[in-house]
Amino acid sequence: MYFSKLLLLVAEITAVAALPSPEVLEARQDVVVVKNGTFNEVMGLGRDLRINLIYPSGTNGAVMIEYQHGKDRSLLTSQNRAPPPAPTGFYPLEPVSYRMTMDGTNGGNNYDWLKIDYVLNQDKVGKLNIASGVIGKLDGQGNFVVATDGTLEYVSTSERTMLSMDLGRKGSFDGEWGFFIPTSDAIAGGLTTA
Repeated sequence: MYFSKLLLLVAEITAVAALPSPEVLEARQDVVVVKNGTFNEVMGLGRDLRINLIYPSGTNGAVMIEYQHGKDRSLLTSQNRAPPPAPTGFYPLEPVSYRMTMDGTNGGNNYDWLKIDYVLNQDKVGKLNIASGVIGKLDGQGNFVVATDGTLEYVSTSERTMLSMDLGRKGSFDGEWGFFIPTSDAIAGGLTTA
């Protein structure tokens, strides 16, 4: 009996010792690695670090993905230069859409961090109003619809102005994405006349 209690105590001590300290977990969330993405090239997302992968700027802004997971993953992003029309009442911020495919070794969801962002170019801040913008996703019929994959947020700081969608722990970058503003804002910003 004494021996079994001793084994149980050793097992509990070992289990507690194996847990990372709260400081280690917090530091993991605070480390952000910013990488430049390249279209049509598989980009490694690494593991355990938060990665901000920003692609080359388009006409009005740039696509950025934010990722963190315990497993290695890779992302392939290409541009569709002949995208379907914008959802009714909206106008595209870019003349292209973005096709994304995420692949990974060892699979698994449960992401620590998974967001897709559209970052407005600095020279467009104050000229284009994206506060009422939406992120669109291609549906099964080949049309863009307003994406409902996660919570959409408008962020404007001294560093950047952007639309950001949190795809959640079970989300995915897979699909074709577009970024749109109401047609009235596009007219006011000089993107279109009608």
